[in-house]
Amino acid sequence: MTDFVLKIDDSLATISMSGHPLNTLTTEALASFRQRLHMVAADSRVKVVLLKSDAEQVFSTGMDPKFGLSQDQAGRERLFAELMGLLDDYDRFSIPIVTDINGPALAGGAVLAMMSQFSIAHGERAKLCFSEVKVNLPVPAPIFQLLRRRVPQPIVNDMILLGKNLGPAELELSGAVSALYYDDEQREAVLKQLIGRILRLDKAVLSRTLATAKQEIPLRIDRFLEVADKEFHPYLSDSYLVKGLNDVLGRM
Repeated sequence: MTDFVLKIDDSLATISMSGHPLNTLTTEALASFRQRLHMVAADSRVKVVLLKSDAEQVFSTGMDPKFGLSQDQAGRERLFAELMGLLDDYDRFSIPIVTDINGPALAGGAVLAMMSQFSIAHGERAKLCFSEVKVNLPVPAPIFQLLRRRVPQPIVNDMILLGKNLGPAELELSGAVSALYYDDEQREAVLKQLIGRILRLDKAVLSRTLATAKQEIPLRIDRFLEVADKEFHPYLSDSYLVKGLNDVLGRM
């Protein structure tokens, strides 16, 4: 199972995905990430969070299709409830997050990659893809809104409605990432500069500004949950999601 390992070094908190070569996401993995965010929020020293992958060439491929197929309807609903809970935690989180997209970030992994204010990415391996539509699953409204905080609306439409992949050049041109790197030395230099700029700022002012920025495009988790049973959960059934996941496995 993918674990989220937390290390706090004075003002910098690093959360590393580890324990699985693809950093696949399960209900328990998402709960682990939420717990780490709560721990960071409770530490008054922390001014910035770095989210990264310990897998050599992958950020996260999202939910493992086999895990989705192993769950009954109630289990799949718990998984997406945990994801919505994570988005709600992020929306209330008052500390900037930097993501290091070192490779493919797919579906739920793409959500984690965009659940930040700043991103850097590997100039050859990075890829962002929301493939939900390809497995018969409509993308929840809060994820649309999360993406709109990071990239222009036409690109959001291509990603969400068509399942289009964004490669490194497109990620940089769209503004989804602040910089590309090609080796460990460049990565360290880019992170040092970006994180250093954040650490020089006053934490209280930074938190207030961050909260104001998030208000421009609210995620509206509560509104989504109000209609989830009727409008979203039916798509987690055997006739939609399970059929789509089986189709994906059949093409692998």
